[in-house]
Formats: sequence, structure tokens, C-alpha cells
Amino acid sequence: GDRVVVQSIHSSKGEEYETVFMAGCEENVLPSRQSLRDGDEAKISEERRLMFVGITRAKTNLAVSLCRVRGSKSRANRQLPSQFLEQAGLDRLYQESSGRDTDERQGTLFMP
Repeated sequence: GDRVVVQSIHSSKGEEYETVFMAGCEENVLPSRQSLRDGDEAKISEERRLMFVGITRAKTNLAVSLCRVRGSKSRANRQLPSQFLEQAGLDRLYQESSGRDTDERQGTLFMP
């Protein structure tokens, strides 16, 4: 039946869903701040593969979201979309929107 499954990308391997929502698809999250800071290409490549796993779990619809700003108003940090989005060809599908309950800008990618 209809249900919502919340799981990590790791635990989604081998699964497939009609619709997949992926959150946190920005630099310093995916790929992680530590991988970027260390310049560890092996870790970055592994995170790229994880992003691919997440993307390919969607049978019909994929929504990828990211924050434009993270942190509090006094320590807000501007975020960039994950480099993996461009590498996967998903950057062309970008739409920017703002939430009703926040003044921070957020972006979402929709792929039918």
C-alpha cells in the first residue's frame, strides 16, 4: 500500500520506489565537508557513487532538495548545490523556491 519510507542512502541499495526525495544535496553535506577539506578523491568518489545510488532508486519521480543557507541568522552560511548534481546532469532541472515558515531560500530539483 501507500507508505513513506525514510532511510539512508546506504540502506536503500537494492530498493526501488515510485518517488524518491533526497535532502541535503549541497556541498559540505554530499560530498561531506571532511572529504572536501581533506581533498580525499577516494572518499569523494565513494560519496558520488552513493548519490548515484540514491538517484537511481526512483522509478518515476525524483525530488532533490538543498538549502541555500545553513545555520542561524547570526551565523548563516551560504551553501552551494552539490557538485554531483551537475555531474549527474541534474543541475539543468533546478527550481528555486522559498519555504512558507522561513525566509531562507531553498532549491529543489524535480525530475519526472
